[in-house]
Order: sequence, then structure tokens, then C-alpha cells
Amino acid sequence: MRNFIFVCTLLAASATSRAQDAVYVGAGQQTCGYWVTARKASAATSSSKPQVKETVVMSWVHGFVVGVWARDGGRHAAFAVPDGPAMQVWLDKYCADNPQDLVMQATLQLVTELSKQGHNE
Repeated sequence: MRNFIFVCTLLAASATSRAQDAVYVGAGQQTCGYWVTARKASAATSSSKPQVKETVVMSWVHGFVVGVWARDGGRHAAFAVPDGPAMQVWLDKYCADNPQDLVMQATLQLVTELSKQGHNE
């Protein structure tokens, strides 16, 4: 019985530790300044297609938001996933105001705001 309690305690401590020590990889590690620069470069081109840097960051943001939405119950989650252009507008404003923040921090703030809006509806 002691071994069982010990193992349960270890598993609980391990799960708690992992949740607090989440690791974010990929384009979310770029700064908001990187996003702002990528958006300006994309706007400066004669092509109507977004540039690679912009596409990579936006794909990461969209994937993260959808992942949180799915984790929280999908259709029953506290928020609806906004479309890409709406997320771009939000990210543009946040990153212009906070160029030193990471895209990951911006995305976490976006999810927080979406969740608050979902609870207020």
C-alpha cells in the first residue's frame, strides 16, 4: 500500500511539474518585433501573397489557438476560433504595442482574451 501511495504521489507531482514547465517551440519563439517586420515586408511587396515569415508565424498562432480550443472541448470550448484575418489584426496591434514580447506570449494573451469573451457571451 505504501508503494502505491508513493507512486501516486510521484505521478501527481510529475503531472503538475509538466504543466508548469510547458515548452513552446517553433515560430512562437520569435519576437513580436519579428512579426511586425514580417508584416511590413509582406505589405511592401507587389505580390498579394503573404511572405514566408508571415505565413509561418500565423500558422503557428492559428495552430496553437486551435490546439487550445480542441483541448478545451472543441465545439463546447469557452471560445470560438477566430478566422485568420481577425487573428492577424489582433496580433498586429498587440505586437506593435509589445515588440519585445514573444509571439508565444501574444498568443497566450489572445487565448486568454478569447476565453474571457466566450464566458461573457
